[in-house]
Amino acid sequence: MRDYRKDNKSSRSTARMTSNRSNTGAPSGVHKTVKRRLQLWLLFMVVFLGWAGYTYVSQIFQLEDMQKEYAQNEVEKKKAEQIRNDLQHEVNRLDDPEYLLDIARSKGMTLPDERLIRTEEE
Repeated sequence: MRDYRKDNKSSRSTARMTSNRSNTGAPSGVHKTVKRRLQLWLLFMVVFLGWAGYTYVSQIFQLEDMQKEYAQNEVEKKKAEQIRNDLQHEVNRLDDPEYLLDIARSKGMTLPDERLIRTEEE
């Protein structure tokens, strides 16, 4: 009888081991739930990464446009600064009495005690 019991016990444990391998100790509904969560997470990640990629690419194009606009504005700024410097130089020259006399004489004006003498070359 002892042999029978030993064989019976070993067959039970073998049956338990084979059933544990196929079922992995969890009900089949739990496996489906985990699979569903994983699919939803992957879907979310794909959507998120797609959105992030689209945003990144669109911002690269916006950055290129802004850099072109910036370069164009820098050129305009340099031209405006050059014009401002030229005008400032002209204003500073207007403070010089000799320069004012040269401008007045070129327009035919004279000082009260001065005579205007023109040559034929003028």
